Amino acid sequence: MYTLDLRDERLTILWQGATVVGGIAPVLTLDDGGVVHPSLTDRAAVPGEDALGPYTDYRFTYQDEGATLALTLSFRVYAEVLVASAGLRALKGDRIGVRARGLAPFGGLRLTVTTLGRVEGLMANYLHKDWWSRPHFDLDPAKLPPRTQSVVWRTAEAYHHLLCVAGDALKTELSGGEDGLGVLTAAYAGGLCNFETVTFVLASGGDPFDLPDRNAAAGMAALGTPLQLREWKRYPEPLEYLGWCSWDAFYREVSADGLVEKARELQEKGVPIRWFIVDDGWMTEEGTALAGFDGDPAKFPGGLAPVVQALKRGYGIWWVGVWHTLFGYWNGIHRDSDLALAYAQWLHTTRTGKVVPAADVPAAFAFWNAWHTYLRRAGVDFVKVDYQSGLLTYWAHEQAIGAVAGAAHEALEASVGKAFDNVMINCMGMATENLWHRPTSAVTRNSDDFFPKQKGSFTEHALQNAYNAYYHAPFMWLDWDMWWTEHEHAATHAVLRAVSGGPIYVSDPPGRTDPERLWPLMLSDGRLLRCDQPGMVTGDCLFVDPSQTPVPLKIWNRAGAAGIVAAVNVHLGEAVVEGSVGPGDVPGLLGERFVVYETFTQAARVVAADERLPLTLAPDGAALFIIVPAADRVTPIGLVNKAIAPVAVADWTVTHDRTLVVLLEGGRFAWAAPAPPAEVRVNGLLAEVQAGDGIYTVACGEVEGTVWVEIVDG
Repeated sequence: MYTLDLRDERLTILWQGATVVGGIAPVLTLDDGGVVHPSLTDRAAVPGEDALGPYTDYRFTYQDEGATLALTLSFRVYAEVLVASAGLRALKGDRIGVRARGLAPFGGLRLTVTTLGRVEGLMANYLHKDWWSRPHFDLDPAKLPPRTQSVVWRTAEAYHHLLCVAGDALKTELSGGEDGLGVLTAAYAGGLCNFETVTFVLASGGDPFDLPDRNAAAGMAALGTPLQLREWKRYPEPLEYLGWCSWDAFYREVSADGLVEKARELQEKGVPIRWFIVDDGWMTEEGTALAGFDGDPAKFPGGLAPVVQALKRGYGIWWVGVWHTLFGYWNGIHRDSDLALAYAQWLHTTRTGKVVPAADVPAAFAFWNAWHTYLRRAGVDFVKVDYQSGLLTYWAHEQAIGAVAGAAHEALEASVGKAFDNVMINCMGMATENLWHRPTSAVTRNSDDFFPKQKGSFTEHALQNAYNAYYHAPFMWLDWDMWWTEHEHAATHAVLRAVSGGPIYVSDPPGRTDPERLWPLMLSDGRLLRCDQPGMVTGDCLFVDPSQTPVPLKIWNRAGAAGIVAAVNVHLGEAVVEGSVGPGDVPGLLGERFVVYETFTQAARVVAADERLPLTLAPDGAALFIIVPAADRVTPIGLVNKAIAPVAVADWTVTHDRTLVVLLEGGRFAWAAPAPPAEVRVNGLLAEVQAGDGIYTVACGEVEGTVWVEIVDG
């Protein structure tokens, strides 16, 4: 339980009596350039109860020297989480001729923090660009990068996680500095006063992977939007299947002919790609501004409709999506186009002269609905929406960023829901104003692009995906971006996508797809063998940078009762890395003994729940472990010709002398058992069994459709 302590007008948040966030003091920077260090004038502790349960609200009120402003800091303490809020009131702004003093647009409210306790490990996620975040590792909170959004740290007492919140107007970020850690809250528009806003949420406990879920739930509840969490969102049906994207294949030179050429190649190779994304480069634009709703007539003669129909009717593509930005195109909508004239009432010209959809839900919805309805009639099934964290680029100094983000996402997603049944991929949108304001969409990009031609891109890409998932997973399903099947890192890319839990799609140019890289990821109809949740870094890697330290980067996930652990070598020094793996890498696994099966070597061991197995990876090496609770007689592992083998097991039952396993389709089925079987039948026919080190396999790849494997005890 948290408690609050006040000494020398500085606040300290304690967890079980130990300092967690200490030495808190507020500083106000005003729009007139003034800097105010307000003095404490009142304090109170008020009990209450709401949707999150009983709480004690510790409230501290401050005033400036002339009593023109009153700042209230609130720390609402629940059983498992703390919700911090701030409120500002102008005390004399209602007098005739007296202008109310408001906050500066950037860093208007700063809480200085002198300590996070005795830090033994720390990982933060910060925006290294306006739209992408990456991890930071350092024990000193004063070294946190600007625009940090999430920080998890370990002390002797517990793990702690602080997550910044973007409310209806203001957003909060963290930044280190000479005076310690700063918690900065700003509207990115000047003059704001007379507001209340949630600033951050804080959770502590023994399980670091429970904390982001608790924080996200508490923050959403405080904002009044609890149904915006991932657990309430429907995963899009098209993204259950393997896809292809035009970006790294064609970049901006995508065309109807190129799309058909690629679709024909995939069909000839027997690769069941079920959806295409037509990425950047398809639309009618001028000066990187949108000039029309249909495709570039030079690249798409007759518009999008003919090529969409051709893909669906002739090449087995079930769904086609198109790309656009949250503003139409990179520079918005071309001001002199017929499009801008026709939809002028629903558009807004920013102070920088860009024409964009208005930050008003009915107006913006009208624009998006017009475009999306047009695309729907052309046969388009979904959209990928880019440049979402560019909102500040267009709207800074005009409107509060929380209000802009809320309106932009609500209008966009209402249109996507109407036209495309909520199927969309959010992209370039990792800022807090995006994370906290997506009402229905379920999938978002989790990293910067993978640049297939850029050396070192794979390491950065893997790091971002593994560590960003720590704070992104409570909000959305995570897209780990496209990749090439013919690439020096193709095998490790496939491992990462298998454990990601999100969509899998490639972007090979014409003539370059390797089907053998893809078959382990899917069933014969293209349906992915997908894990149960977003994959994220294991606990022993949480505070370690594996690009600098010679240890494997490990990512865990779940597949029913089984655990999945992927391990890759991302060390920039190209060192051999060493670590360990075991059931303890996957939180919540039930059982006392487990079968640990490694996919590439086909090696298996039965281990205790707390046992560790040594792990060594060569440069660019990878391993994929299936960890299954051991049964007394037969422990199904799954189709081991697939990456996530347990997902291929539809059901299994045990009788007095036999085990019946139902598989989604044929392949190489493996199980563990203490003794060889008396016999095995596949769909009623006797099957040959291969044995080795307590692992038994039968080949049933020739069987079409559902497979029944009957294992009779020996």
